[in-house]
Amino acid sequence: MPARTGDQFLKGLRGTREVWVDGERIKDVVDHPKLRGAARALADVFDLHHQQAEVCLMPDPETGEPIAVSHMIPRSREDLARRGKALRRVAEYSVGLMGRTPDYMNVTFAGFAGRRARTVEITTIFSSCPRVGSESPSETFPARASALRS
Repeated sequence: MPARTGDQFLKGLRGTREVWVDGERIKDVVDHPKLRGAARALADVFDLHHQQAEVCLMPDPETGEPIAVSHMIPRSREDLARRGKALRRVAEYSVGLMGRTPDYMNVTFAGFAGRRARTVEITTIFSSCPRVGSESPSETFPARASALRS
């Protein structure tokens, strides 16, 4: 999927969903007074990617369509510098006030994808560790359970 514009992002938010804020069901997250500022601020970030395409976008390695540089799996120092420049551009645009732009998760998952073998190794190492939901909380976290009973 190519990089979306702000309008495309807002259109996607208009789909059917159930959102509640302060006990009120929000029917339209794009136009509701409590959420429209955040929705439009994120839309502005998507538009920034297109306005600053030479810094913020790159061709998808598989399709050639423009995608955010934050999807890049860095293979060199130059790749890291390029991605850093794009992330900095978004941070400067928002004056650093947006702690979690869409780029945040893109970089996280690109990191996982770039280290697939290491991710599998780590998953294997931790596969024997207790997981939330696999047992009762008191069996998984006995110290916590005893503190809750106190």
